[in-house]
Parts: sequence; structure tokens; C-alpha cells
Amino acid sequence: PPKKSLGPTLELGVDISSGELTPEVLACWAAQGIKCIIVRAANPYDREYEAKREWAIRQLQAASAGGFAAEVYCWIYFWVNIRPQVEAAVEQADAGGATQVWLDAERYLGQAVPTPMANLQTIQQAMIIVMQASLNVGIYTSKREWEAIAGNSTGFAQVDLWVAAYDGRAE
Repeated sequence: PPKKSLGPTLELGVDISSGELTPEVLACWAAQGIKCIIVRAANPYDREYEAKREWAIRQLQAASAGGFAAEVYCWIYFWVNIRPQVEAAVEQADAGGATQVWLDAERYLGQAVPTPMANLQTIQQAMIIVMQASLNVGIYTSKREWEAIAGNSTGFAQVDLWVAAYDGRAE
């Protein structure tokens, strides 16, 4: 079953959506104290899905083999059916040895999103799919994105939250 959150923690991790995880890169990151590598899952609505899917699995396997916690993030496209997106992320997580799926709740390139109520239902559906696969689930977002997408709802306060810090600043 999915883990229960132990409250706020700081985990050094690297989010990758391109490039290759070579032994040299992994050794460098390990030396810097990086513990977790979070890989963007290929989305079946994207062009070149199969190639991106294979890339994601390869990166997850490399991260796991290098001794890192391997995790996946699924950038949710709110304007299309959620099920294929999340099922693809779960499949890639399983194939790559990941135990965590982060649901990326952001607007895609400024794309308009449905209403906050509809978006919250979409996020709930996505969470159910991940939990049914016995994977841990969390939400990645920022204050600005959460306000636009979820109307600043606190309905998922019990779920792990990934708040990225770019250049030392939490978004």
C-alpha cells in the first residue's frame, strides 16, 4: 500500500525530462548528496510517445541501478482523458522500478484548463489509478498554478506535496 506522509521533509532530488543518465552523471550527483531522481513520464498524447516511453524507463532503471530513489512525474493534460496518461505513467514506473508517481498539476504552456471543480475531480481520478497500482502518489504544483487549476483547494492536504526550489527559491 502507499506510504503515509510523515510531514514536511526536504529531499534533494533532480527532475529530468531530457538527456541520459550516465554513470559519470550519477556519480557526480551522488557526491553532491542527491538522493532521488524524478523522471518525466511519456504521455500517450505526445508525439514520439514510444521513444519517450523507452527513454523514461531507461532513465528510471539507471537511477535505480545507481542507488537513487527513482520516481516519475506525470504532467496532467487536463483537457483530455486522464486515464491513458496516468496508466502510462504507472506502467513506466513499474517497468523502471519507481515507487512514487507525482501528478504534475500545472497548466501546459499556458493552456486553458477546465474549472477548478472539474480539475479536482481529474486529480482525484488520477490518484485512484496510482493507488490502485500500489504506488505512492503525490502532487507537484506551485502556489500560482494551484490557484489557477484548483481554486486554491485544500482538499488534498493529506497528500505528499512536491514544491520545487529553483536556484534555492521555493516556487
